[in-house]
Amino acid sequence: MKDIHRNALSYIRNAGGSPEVAWFDEDHEPIGSMLRRDLKTMGVATERVDPLGGRRIELTDAGREILRQWAADFPSNRSKP
Repeated sequence: MKDIHRNALSYIRNAGGSPEVAWFDEDHEPIGSMLRRDLKTMGVATERVDPLGGRRIELTDAGREILRQWAADFPSNRSKP
């Protein structure tokens, strides 16, 4: 997994764990939709439709585990409270 993928997983976690797909894509322009596709293909993120009809991107268990391992290997990567 490349740093860009780990950073995108961190973005999802730090954006409350379920940011809108549009926000994700916009904040990762010009590659947002391709990055999102990569994360889903890797099995580290998934999308869902919220009760109001919005699309959200979320971490899978595998994505959360990658972030846990990354934080353990590199303590400076831990999110700040």
